[in-house]
Amino acid sequence: MISIKVGKLTFKIELVDDFDSIGQFGMCIYKTQTIKLLKTLLKEQLKVTLIHELVHASMYVNGLSENETFNKEQLCEFVAWHGEEIVNLANEIMKRIGK
Repeated sequence: MISIKVGKLTFKIELVDDFDSIGQFGMCIYKTQTIKLLKTLLKEQLKVTLIHELVHASMYVNGLSENETFNKEQLCEFVAWHGEEIVNLANEIMKRIGK
């Protein structure tokens, strides 16, 4: 298992065999600060899924609700402030996973 800091919180990264939901590749569980990823994904798909889940984690860490909607400017502002950190975290995790 890999642990990584997202903002001020530490999230565990777990590779799992499958999910209960068909077509699900990853999930971010806020209560346990865990990101689960489907381990059978190809490298590029795994990285995209990881980035997607890290965005959820970053939104959570920064106090944004799952039910919040964003206009284009708000989305661009979020990416401007947090995008580089998210991609850097994804690159670090991919190295540690070995993909």
